[in-house]
Amino acid sequence: MTPTDELIAACACPSFDQEQYKGIARKAQGVEDWLDVATRAEAHGMGPLLAHHLRNVGATIDDPGFTQLRLSTLRHRLANRVRMAVLVEILDLLTDAGIDVIALSSVRPYLERK
Repeated sequence: MTPTDELIAACACPSFDQEQYKGIARKAQGVEDWLDVATRAEAHGMGPLLAHHLRNVGATIDDPGFTQLRLSTLRHRLANRVRMAVLVEILDLLTDAGIDVIALSSVRPYLERK
């Protein structure tokens, strides 16, 4: 596996203990092409998670690829807001039509804001 593949695979979980974060930091040091890392991570939908873990290990990488990871986080955040807004709109339409809906716990805060 390449250093890029190892780093992306190491970041596939949502949370880690201190030892695992140290491993991520070591793997990050072996990366030479951050643009490749960003491209591959985004292809797997892992850009935001990878950026999150790199921030948690204190990585300060001044590279266009690392900037792409941060931008990936913003794109995903915006896309999730749009998806959630559309879901709330659909749920409202169903409710207005007399169709009972059961919202998952992750959706309830959006429904309660209205």
